[in-house]
Amino acid sequence: MISRYYTREALNMNGSLILKDAEFHHLSRVMRALEGDIVEVVNGSGTLAKAEITRLTKSEAALHIIAIQSAQETRSRVILAQAIPKNTHLDFILEKATELGVDQIQLFPGQLSLKKEFTPQQQERAFLQTVSAMKQCGRLHLPTLEWIPAITKWKAADHPVLYGDIRPEAPPLLAFLQQQPSFSTITFVVGPESGFTEEEETHLNRIGAKGVKLHHNILRTETAAIFAVGLISTWWT
Repeated sequence: MISRYYTREALNMNGSLILKDAEFHHLSRVMRALEGDIVEVVNGSGTLAKAEITRLTKSEAALHIIAIQSAQETRSRVILAQAIPKNTHLDFILEKATELGVDQIQLFPGQLSLKKEFTPQQQERAFLQTVSAMKQCGRLHLPTLEWIPAITKWKAADHPVLYGDIRPEAPPLLAFLQQQPSFSTITFVVGPESGFTEEEETHLNRIGAKGVKLHHNILRTETAAIFAVGLISTWWT
């Protein structure tokens, strides 16, 4: 299997690019690639390039693009709005949501979140988690990461917004999907480890969000996130 690497640069036929830092380390130290080897490069915007390594130094690799393949984004968009969880839970959510084809991951401070904000370094780390998952799972479009305000500042959306509701009378998520007319975007909102507050649920209902049941058991935040987006993505496939 050809190794795959990430660049933020545009990928063009017969173009050149340089791999540095973490991607270069993986290419040269982990995979022990050599000059003349063929590798794959993605930029997260739907382009896959095959490239030949033309030069290796101690700090970078020069590549020459020899083939290009493009993939269009799907018309349907799945958005995961996730209350900021613990770092270990967030890593899992970012990785699995990327693998399941989520188009956008919105992170917000829940009223019961233990963590309320991200430093620039933590934001970059979260971004690199999605890059790693994108390379591993074979998709060509990188989900966008967005840091958004608390729920009580949200306004009504122009598409269905759902959230996990643990009440026994809440309709199942699958039943909601089966009964809906076609739509192009859906957002699923997941609370933090301790769940939503009454104020948050009241505001969600006020802006038109609908509570749905995921399971007869109460799911952890990372389980709820992956179960919900997995079901939605499968339903739309």
